[in-house]
Amino acid sequence: MIRVQSIFPGIDHLTDGMGVCMTLLQGTERALLFDTGYGTEDVRQAVAPLIHGKELTVLLSHGHHDHILGSRWFSRVFLAREDFPEYRLRTGLPQREKVAAQAAAKGVGLPADFLTAPCPGPEAFLLPDRTAGFPSRQLDLGGLDLLVIQVPGHTPGSLMVYVEQRQLLLTADNWNPCTWLWFPSAVPAPVWRENMLKVLDALPVQQVLCSHHSALWDGEVPRRFIAGLTDSRLALAVPVSLDPSVDTRQASPDGEGMVFVFDYSKFRSCAGA
Repeated sequence: MIRVQSIFPGIDHLTDGMGVCMTLLQGTERALLFDTGYGTEDVRQAVAPLIHGKELTVLLSHGHHDHILGSRWFSRVFLAREDFPEYRLRTGLPQREKVAAQAAAKGVGLPADFLTAPCPGPEAFLLPDRTAGFPSRQLDLGGLDLLVIQVPGHTPGSLMVYVEQRQLLLTADNWNPCTWLWFPSAVPAPVWRENMLKVLDALPVQQVLCSHHSALWDGEVPRRFIAGLTDSRLALAVPVSLDPSVDTRQASPDGEGMVFVFDYSKFRSCAGA
């Protein structure tokens, strides 16, 4: 069952049975759903009574399965074009079978057609402007103003959403208490760090919502986390066993109890070592 948590008026954080979060943003005229989860529950049905007939746009933060498989419940979804290859890969049968096994291990029931239900082909979300040097676009939902920014990091097309009235940044998977940058399409750790700090320097971020935690974070927490991942700290990161084909290592900034898992070979290449 999808759990709904009201963060602010017009801003709800939804958590599906697999534990991943989505965010519903709505003004007086329109609504936007940021991500769709694993697809284990009908997110469209969960959202419908909350938006009271408003026009709904479904925007996907990036192309990974835990954010896009719920797209099956919608006829149109939008995504940064750079993540189209990820979307095609992660909506395929091999990935769905992995999710089904994970769900079974957690005791999460799946729709009977989970393996076969089609997901719509994503449409490119246009970003005609620039913010902090990155492609961006402003949206007015009717009294709630959003700024969508494409910030390469977790994936090349990763999108984040800034809610101006609340000085709230939705980081999706570009920052979580456990941030992963070891997937093949992820940018090198120093590039991600620079990109994220540019955004945090450009916007007055007071609070943060991410994709794998249900509560609000103070805006200084991700700033300290990211700034603390210096090249010297990354160079001392310890190996972790996640994928034998990737030199995966883990670093932890001081004092936060959080972790950063990344592709060490990309870091070394980027650092020129």
